Amino acid sequence: MKLRIIGGTLGGTYLTVAAGDFRPTSQQCREAVANIIRDRIEGAAVADICAGSGAFGFEMISRGAKSVDFVEKDRRRCNELRAAIDALDLRDCCTAVCDDAERFARRRERRYDICYFDPPYDDARLQTLPAALTELLSPSGILIYERRAAKHRSPEAETGKAPSDCREYGDTRIEFYRRSDPGDAAPALSA
Repeated sequence: MKLRIIGGTLGGTYLTVAAGDFRPTSQQCREAVANIIRDRIEGAAVADICAGSGAFGFEMISRGAKSVDFVEKDRRRCNELRAAIDALDLRDCCTAVCDDAERFARRRERRYDICYFDPPYDDARLQTLPAALTELLSPSGILIYERRAAKHRSPEAETGKAPSDCREYGDTRIEFYRRSDPGDAAPALSA
């Protein structure tokens, strides 16, 4: 399977990823999210959690992020991420961490400006993790949570925290969370 990096310095580059039991974020969704957060990307420290192909993290590096930590528990996928980092000569700004998202959230002390959390849609165990992941954010950081769109779900009941914004793209729902309360002076999202 080939996934294209859309914009920035690596725009047009293809990532080759072994097909398997994962669902890569659609190109349309990646581009929409990148446009929404465009004012936050330059110089950002990014975590791509449940990274899979790493397409989102590579998109962020391509658009000017300072660093990306790819977090993926599947060892084969993690090794593919490391190979892509080497092939794109990004060892100075990207790392692939073979770890479970929950363990990563508990143990990580680094703060991120952008966290992208894209767990398997049907893993109920990980649906409550966004509240914990907001603790990894810098004071003005943002958590972007990708999940299946479902009208009957209450984000606050499932995640323990209300999103500051939501967008839907087909069967995908993107929720944005901040570390701080929505009333704090965190930068606004773009339209």
